[in-house]
Amino acid sequence: MNHREKNLSPIHRSPAGAISSKTVSDSPVPSLETKTSRFDSFFVRYNHLYRKARMNVNIYHQQQLRYFYYCRCACLSAGFCAFWLVVLLESGVDVTVNSHNQISARHTRPKYYRRHDFYNTNSTAIKSIGQRIVESSYRNSGFADLVADFCPQSKSSSSIMEASTIQNYFMSKCLIPAKLSGNTPGTKHHERWPWWFRTLLRDSVHRKNGLAGSWHMLQFKDVDSASGSGGGATSPSSSSSSSLLLEKGPGLQLCVYEKGGTKHWKQLQCEHNHDYFRNDSNSKNSSSSRPDFNHCWETQPPYDGPLDNGRSKSDRVVFLRDPLDRFLSGFLDKCVNRKDAVDHCEPVSVFSPQKEEKTTTENATPQSALSQESPIDTMLWDRRITFEAYVDTFPLTWNMHFLPQSFYCGGLYRSIDHYDFVGSMGEDFYRDLWELQERYPGLEPGMRSIFKLHQKLDSPNFGKGNSNTKSGSNVKGIETGAAGKVLDYYTPHTVRRVMEYYAMDYVALDLPIPEWAEKMLLQSE
Repeated sequence: MNHREKNLSPIHRSPAGAISSKTVSDSPVPSLETKTSRFDSFFVRYNHLYRKARMNVNIYHQQQLRYFYYCRCACLSAGFCAFWLVVLLESGVDVTVNSHNQISARHTRPKYYRRHDFYNTNSTAIKSIGQRIVESSYRNSGFADLVADFCPQSKSSSSIMEASTIQNYFMSKCLIPAKLSGNTPGTKHHERWPWWFRTLLRDSVHRKNGLAGSWHMLQFKDVDSASGSGGGATSPSSSSSSSLLLEKGPGLQLCVYEKGGTKHWKQLQCEHNHDYFRNDSNSKNSSSSRPDFNHCWETQPPYDGPLDNGRSKSDRVVFLRDPLDRFLSGFLDKCVNRKDAVDHCEPVSVFSPQKEEKTTTENATPQSALSQESPIDTMLWDRRITFEAYVDTFPLTWNMHFLPQSFYCGGLYRSIDHYDFVGSMGEDFYRDLWELQERYPGLEPGMRSIFKLHQKLDSPNFGKGNSNTKSGSNVKGIETGAAGKVLDYYTPHTVRRVMEYYAMDYVALDLPIPEWAEKMLLQSE
C-alpha cells in the first residue's frame, strides 16, 4: 500500500468496503453524497457516545438507589431495635420490682405515671400540662438538687436504716445541710432556689413542726404475717426464719403524716396494741385507765432491727394522698373549721383571729378575747379569693400539716421503692384497706372498730363499683372529705401553684395528677 492509500479518508470508502481511487487532494470540493456520509458517521459516533453517557448515568442512578435502599433498611432496623429496647427497659423495671417481692404492693400504685419516664427530659412522649408543671418545678425549684446533692434515693433495701434512726438521719444529714446551703448568700443554691423552697427547708428542721417525731412511724405487733412473706399468715413449718419471726410476733411499721389520716391510724394502732375500743365497751370506768389514742405511740413496741439481709423484721406500709386534695383538706380543717386549740393556719398574723381588748367599766381590768374574723376575712369574702391568698402566702411560714409527704418518715422518697405495701387515700381507699387486712389478718379487729370495714365487706353491693364498694370507694368521712370540694376552691392559678409546691410528691412518689386538675389547666390555656 502506497502513501496515498494510507491517507484515505473513511468517507471515501465504498459501500462494499473497498478503497476508492479518489483521494482528498483529487476532490477538493466534496459532493452532496460526501456530506451525507459525513453526517451519518457523525451521528453514529454521537449516538455511541450518548448511549455510553446514558449508561453511565443509569449506573450512577442505580448506585444512588442502592445507597437509598441501604439507608432505608438501616433506619428501619434502628427503629426496630429501639422499639424492642424500650420494651426491654419497661420489662426490666417490672423485674426489678418483682425481685424485691413487692408485686402485691405495686398493684395499688399508678402504672401509667412511671418515674423513670418522668425523669427522662429528652423523652419525646407527649406530656400533659400538669406533668410539665411538676417536672419544671422539680428541676428548677430545688427538689432535684436536694436529691442529687444532699439526699439521694436508697438503691437497695439493705441500705434502709431502721426506723429509730432514719428520721434523725434525714434531718441532720439532709435537710439541715441543704437549709444552710440554700440560705447562705453567694452559694449556687441560694441563687438558684426560689424563696418558698428555702423557707420550706428552714421550717422543716424546726423542732415545733415535729418532722422527726416518732409518731410518724407507728409500730404494730403481731399482725400475723412474716416480713416479706408476700401476704397472709405464714406457717411456722415453712422455714426456720419464718418460725422465729412468728414466735416473736411479726410486726408492721406504718408511715403516717399530717393530713394523711393520722387520727385514724393512731386509733388503729391503739386498738391493735392496747384493745382500746374493746376495753372501753367492756368496762364503764375504762376511760380513766385506757391510754389516750393520741399518745399510744409513746408506749408502742420498740422498732424492730434489721435482719441479716438488711431488711427490717417488720413490713413497712404507707398510704399516699393526692397533694391537691391534701392541701385543701388542711386549709379547710385549720383555716376554715378551726377545731384545734392550737392555731395552725399560718402566717398567724394574716389568717388567724386577732386578740382584741374588751372592758366592761372604766376601772375594770382589760380582758382579751379572740375575734371571730381574721384580718384576711375582713378584706375578702369570696372563698376562692381567700383560698388563693392563702396559697400565695402560706410558704412564709410552713406549718407541719402542709409539709410534703416526701419529707416524712426519714425522707419517704428515699425508701418508697422498698415498702411492702403502698396504698392510696383516694377513690380506692377502702379497697386498699381490705387488701391490707387480707395480707395482715391481725389488723381485722382494728379495721372493724375504726374504719367499719366489715360493714362494707358484708354489703351486697361490695365489689360492684359503687361509691362505697371494694372496687371504687371514696374517702368521705375520712379527714374533711376535701375531694368533693376541689372545684369550689381551686382555680387554674392555685392548681398550678400547689402543684409547684408539691412537685416532689408527684415525681418522687409516682403520684398521678387528678383528671379534674388537668381539665382545669387545659381550659385555662
